Amino acid sequence: MELKMRGGEGDLFLGRCFPDNSFWVMGSAAAVSVSFYLDLDHYSLGQIERIREGKDVQLTVIPRLIVEIQGQLNTRQSLQTSFGHRLPKSDWVEKILSQIGYKDAYLFEIPKLPNGQFQEVSNNLNSAWRQFMMGEYDKVLTDCRKTLEALATQVRTRGFEKDLADDKGKRPVPDWKKFLGNEDLGDIIGNIYQKAYGFTTPGAHAGRSINREDADMSLMVTHGIVQFVVRKLIDQS
Repeated sequence: MELKMRGGEGDLFLGRCFPDNSFWVMGSAAAVSVSFYLDLDHYSLGQIERIREGKDVQLTVIPRLIVEIQGQLNTRQSLQTSFGHRLPKSDWVEKILSQIGYKDAYLFEIPKLPNGQFQEVSNNLNSAWRQFMMGEYDKVLTDCRKTLEALATQVRTRGFEKDLADDKGKRPVPDWKKFLGNEDLGDIIGNIYQKAYGFTTPGAHAGRSINREDADMSLMVTHGIVQFVVRKLIDQS
């Protein structure tokens, strides 16, 4: 029996599954339960994670059988069929992967952004998640930075803007105090935004490679800021 995984880049051949027994003798209208086993190494599991992109595991199962009627000549036939099977991502991540020691993680839900007026913000953030699933951690930070820039534009274009003077001259930035209607909260959110944006810039990681922990940090903080600000923008519209 062959096992394939369906993904956005096409099918990934996972390997051939082997049964616990090679021969079965069945009576008329009888049923038999068969267990199949598949060996997966660390590389194969990594490929599954890359193609899965944080979604359910979509499998195509292709069993092949040779059957014959016992005691009768010329009755042997070769049969093949296929069917799909879906493994929920919660079972795959929290049960299967953790049990085989590939990784130990708990799944948590992250609300999706509304489309339409926040399309650029949503597209950049979705891209950051895809890059994370593929292990492209430096690109995660780039997409997070683009997300924060697009978010700041959304705030500024709604009139919550002020000029900031620094060594680079004057430039327009979000007026977080005006946007939130609270001076203390505006200071807090403004500082969080600025620090998060600084963390996603290449200069913050000069001299070392960007790893999974960096990408984790960028994604969690960026998503938190985006959810907070977007909900406030929706409430004000």
